[in-house]
Order: sequence, then C-alpha cells, then structure tokens
Amino acid sequence: MIIKLNKLELWNFMGLRSFILQPEGESCSIRGVNGSGKTTLFNAFSYLLFGKDSQGKTDFAIKTLDKDGKEIPNIEHSVEGVFEVDNQIVTLKKVFREKWTKRRGDAQKEFTGHETQHYINEIPIQQKDWNARISNLIDEETFKLLTSPTFFNQSLHWEKRRALLLEVCGDISDADVIASDKALAALPEILGNKTIKGLKAIITEQRKKINDRLKEIPSRIDELQKSLTDVSKYDIDSINAEIKGLDDQIQAMKDDTVRSNLRKQKAELQAKLSELEAEKSRAYREATREINDEVEALGRGLREKKTLTAIHLEVISGAENTIKRNKEKMDRLREEYAEIAGKSANVTDTCPTCGQALPEDQVQAAIKKHNEKQAQRLAEINADGKQLKEVNEQLAKKIEEATKEGIDNDAAITELKAQIELKSIPMNVPFDTSKIDKVKTEIEGIEKQLTDNLPPNTSPLEELRKALQAKIAEVDATKRTRTRIKELGVEEKMLSAEYEDLERQIALMERFTVTKVNLLEEKINSRFSLARFKLFKQNINGGIEDTCETLYHGTPHNGGLSTGEQIVIGCDIISTLQAHYNILAPVFIDHKESLTSELNMDCQTISLIADEKHKELEVTEG
Repeated sequence: MIIKLNKLELWNFMGLRSFILQPEGESCSIRGVNGSGKTTLFNAFSYLLFGKDSQGKTDFAIKTLDKDGKEIPNIEHSVEGVFEVDNQIVTLKKVFREKWTKRRGDAQKEFTGHETQHYINEIPIQQKDWNARISNLIDEETFKLLTSPTFFNQSLHWEKRRALLLEVCGDISDADVIASDKALAALPEILGNKTIKGLKAIITEQRKKINDRLKEIPSRIDELQKSLTDVSKYDIDSINAEIKGLDDQIQAMKDDTVRSNLRKQKAELQAKLSELEAEKSRAYREATREINDEVEALGRGLREKKTLTAIHLEVISGAENTIKRNKEKMDRLREEYAEIAGKSANVTDTCPTCGQALPEDQVQAAIKKHNEKQAQRLAEINADGKQLKEVNEQLAKKIEEATKEGIDNDAAITELKAQIELKSIPMNVPFDTSKIDKVKTEIEGIEKQLTDNLPPNTSPLEELRKALQAKIAEVDATKRTRTRIKELGVEEKMLSAEYEDLERQIALMERFTVTKVNLLEEKINSRFSLARFKLFKQNINGGIEDTCETLYHGTPHNGGLSTGEQIVIGCDIISTLQAHYNILAPVFIDHKESLTSELNMDCQTISLIADEKHKELEVTEG
C-alpha cells in the first residue's frame, strides 16, 4: 500500500488561523522560526486521522487564542487532508466547533459544549463509522510506527519494541540454537517438555532449598555430637537382670492374702447392699403407683393449660403488632391524602417543543385529566384507610377475647398446681431397713480393718527400678543419635552432588541463552542499515535478562545520542518497518535542521526545519 499526502489545510487550528500545505504526494520541507507552527502541522495530521496530537495526547488545546491568550469563541476549527491511497484519492475532514443552544424562555443562546463533525469525500459521517473506515485503512499504532521517527524509541514500551522486532525479523528456534553449538547437545534431554525459562525457575528454587539444607546440616551434626554421653560403662544385660529381680521383690510384697480376703468380703457386702436398696425402691414405687398416676394426669392437664397460655400471648402480641403497623400505614395515607388534595393542576399553556401557545381546549382537557386522576387517587386512599380501620377493630376484639380466655386459663393453672402439690407429700412406705443398716455396719468394719492393716512400702525398690530404666533409655538414645549423625553425613554428600549437577544444568542453560542472544541480535541487526539493538543485558549475578535498547554506533538511544542521531536511526527503523508491512506512508521529520546529511527514504517525507530566516512558514521542495 502506498499512502501519499497531496494536501493538508488548517483553519483556526492550535494558533494557525489558516495554512495550506500542498505537496501533491512529493517530499517537501517546511521552514520557520520556533513557535511559527511547524509541529502544529504534524499535530493536525495526527488529529485528523486519530483525534490525538503527534505525542498521542487527546487533551491538547485545539482552539485558537487571541492576543491576550483567551480562546476566540464562535469560530470553527478544522483540518482537511487529501490523500492518495494506491492511486485512489480520499479526502478526510474534521471540524471542531462550539455548541450554542437557546432554551425556551431565554433571550440569548448559551454555550453547551463542543462537537466534532467528520467528513469523508465531503460526505458527513458518524464518528464510529469514521473510526471503522480509518481502522480498515491502517491500524493507529502501525501508522505511527511508519510516520513518526520518534514513536518506536520514545512511545513504545521496551517489551512492545522487542516483540515487534521479533515479529519483523523472526525469532530463532531452540533447535537452531542447540544445533549451532555442540556443547548444548545434552540440553534437550535435560529440558524434556519444559522451556528454558520454566526449567531455570524450577532449578533455581531447587538450588535454594538444597543450599539452605546444606547450611543446616553441619550445625545439626555438631548439636547432636555435643548431646552424646559415654555409655560404655553400662552393662545392659546386668542392668536387665537387676530390674527383673526388683520386679519379683515388689510383686511378692504386694501379694498380701489377708488384705485380699478383706477386699473380697467388702465387694460381696456392697453387692448385697445394692440388692436391698433396689428392693426398697420397688416397694416404694408399688405403694405410690396410684398417687403417681393421678399426679401424672394432673401434670398433663397443667402442660396443656400452659400451652394455651402461650397461644393466647402469641395471638395478643401478633394482633398488637399488626394494629401498630396498620396505624402507621393510616398515618402515611393521611399525609399522602393531604399532599395530593393540596396540589393544583400544573398545566403549561405553551408547547415545550416549539414554544407556541397551546389551544384552550387542550389546556382544559389536561386540567380535567389531572383532576380526575387526583380524585381517583383520593378515593383509593379513603378506601385503603377504611379497610385498615376495620381490620384494627376486628383485631381489638380478638385481643379482648384472648385476654379473657387467658385469665380463665391462669385460674385453672393455679388450681392444678395446688392439687399436684397436695398429692406430692411423701408417704411412709412400710419396709424393714434393719437389713440395710446391718450390711452398712459390716462394710464400715471391713474398711476399718483395711485402714489399720496398711500395705507394704515398695517405694524404695520402685525408685531403684526407675534409675536402672533411665540408664537403658540413655543407651538407646545414644544409639539413635549416632545413627542420625551418620544419616546426616550421607544426606550432606548426596545434596552436594545434586547441587553440583544443578549448577552444571544452569551453566548449560546460560550458555544456551548467550548463544541465542548472539544469534538473535545478529539476525535482527542485519535487517537495519544503521540502527542496532541490544535485546539482552547481563546482570551482576551473572544471569541474563530480556530488554530492548536501540543503539547507534554503540551509544544507547536515551544515553547520549543527539537529536539528529535519534532522527537518523528512527528513519532507518521506519524504512525496515515500511518494507515489512509493505506500506509506504508520509513521514514527518521534526527538527530536520539537526541533521548533517540527507536521508534516503522510499516514502514521502515532510521535513520540519527551524530557520530564523523565515518568520512565517514557508514550504520548499525536498
């Protein structure tokens, strides 16, 4: 695609009252002093296509100012461009204007905002259709890449610049990198189905864990060695034999036949006492069965009455809450009634669209409609209020009935409680308790014998047994500690070998990255005449990090290049990108005066040159 600018016409745009640039598709130069409007032409060109200035801003000042720096009102600001796109003429125009509106009843119009009008080939078009047509012609970012020498290096994030270079020049596959260096032959087996970046992240994490563990092991071994004690003096067989002898002595002292017989007699008497107590309980239940049945019947009646009381209370509470809510509704209806009754018909006698007086019959019809609607709503409010009042009266009767029933029910509850209390007086049940008293006396006697006949004291023997068991435990702990020290030593050797292998894999991946860096930068740089690109940077820790830095004769774009040098490499990048996209578009070259040599580009160029000899803008060829 070949895009040429045949004509660019500005009216009241950013300080230029009128200017016509008519290069007719050829390259040209525009000379003028600083502030004369050279960059304004580039801003107008960008605004016409994308609604932004040459820096990509949408909130720049379009309006023309007077000598006092104030905006001149009631004038249109327009940019019109005539383009030749593959030998087809396309005329684009934008008009930015103020909106002044006269409201009904006002004598003068007032400012109500701005609007932008769009025209394609002199035909008005909506903004969304305009955006679609421009988008179909060329993407905004792509167009800026192909027309502005500064856009690639100053407006694009380095990640976007890098992605664009890889798109234009092509990436290098991992297989090609590995094939270029025999030392990388083992890398595919190490990688498996992982990427270099992914595996490197995994190995880095593994190395950190291994390194942390290797730092822990020596201190842990030292700690365990310090905890070791000398147990060579202990003969485990002799100690076990001594413990066995102590166990036999303790058991012999505990085997006391007299105390054993007393405990047996006590258990038999306690069983007999339990039988007698159960027999007494059965006799009591039999004697009081009839009274218990009567008490149970009275209890059921009492529970039923209490349930009725709860129901009455619930009915009363619910009715009272409903009455309260209904009264609140009635208050709101009274307020609404007063508000509606006090409103008169607010009918205008003037047409809101044209401002002319309405016929009298229409005005009267509107008033009648208002009065009918008002009367209907007032009738509805009266009906709703009457219904709420009737409901409250019914609920009040319901509360009165429930209250009376509750009083009667409370009297019945009091009577039932009195009857239950009379029938709950304990009865004397005939039962011979002398047998129970006799058994209790016998149990007390046996307990006294057990207290007087104290058991033998085995504590000294048991303390000696604990001391011998502690020696065995000390020997076992020492064995476990020595075993753990050996295990940690083996683990340390294995981790050291694993760490070295991971280091070898990291070194191999870094060699791969360096090789790919060199191949990729060489491939990309070969596509440009002057610009060179640094796509990777070496970190202090030895790692390599992605970047994208433009160089010219080894100097970074933002690290000391003059304005002229920045323009030179910017135009060199544009030439390569135009060839990639197969699009030739007009290139605006601002500050062209900073160049010491001419540029050789295949596309139309519009050079903006600061020249103190030209107080007004002047267009020249080339």
